[in-house]
Formats: sequence, structure tokens, C-alpha cells
Amino acid sequence: MRADAFAFGDDDVIWFIQDSALYSFEQGAEKVHLQDLDSPKDLACGISGDGCGGGRVFICCADCVVVYDPQSSRVAKRITELASASSIVKKGCSLYLLLARELVEFDLSAFVLKSI
Repeated sequence: MRADAFAFGDDDVIWFIQDSALYSFEQGAEKVHLQDLDSPKDLACGISGDGCGGGRVFICCADCVVVYDPQSSRVAKRITELASASSIVKKGCSLYLLLARELVEFDLSAFVLKSI
């Protein structure tokens, strides 16, 4: 298995991006969840009980953040029109994104984006 980015999710599931697709690896089995992502760079997982977005996978793509809910298989684009996002981290109810020349915080509870 070759991964472009990976993160640990709930219940010992490893989520990873490979060839513009989102996969999970659990109990020795690999499963594809999303395909044809637009230039995915990084991903972060919300852990159930850690605040907003628990259990979801947040994927930093070319110009937006894609949110995938593995329980319902729903996909949504959030924080559109990003400029050169390259990395994403989730802590509590916040997503932190590294853009070309700045670090920004997106508050998941208020849907507010601000520079740090």
C-alpha cells in the first residue's frame, strides 16, 4: 500500500488517500469510499466525542475541503475557494489549514474562517 496522506479514525480505522481516491483500511481489508477527488493534499479525521465533526473525514483538496461521513456516505464541500491549501489538522471544533502563505482556522460550530 502506497499512500499520499493518511490519518487514524475511529475504531482503529486508517484512512488514506491514494491516486485521488479515499480509502479505509480496517481489519486487514482495504475499501474505496470516494474516487476522482480534485487534487487531494491531506486529510484529518474527527474522532467521535472530540467535538464537532466526530467520525467524519476531512480532505484538503485543491480549492476546498471535502467532508465525508462514513456512517451515511454523505459528501459535502466546505470552505470553498481556498488558495493553495496543502495541509489540514482537526482539533475539537476547529479545522486548521495551511495555505500558501498563511494558517487559517475554520470553526466547525459557527462556520467561520479566520486567519491566525
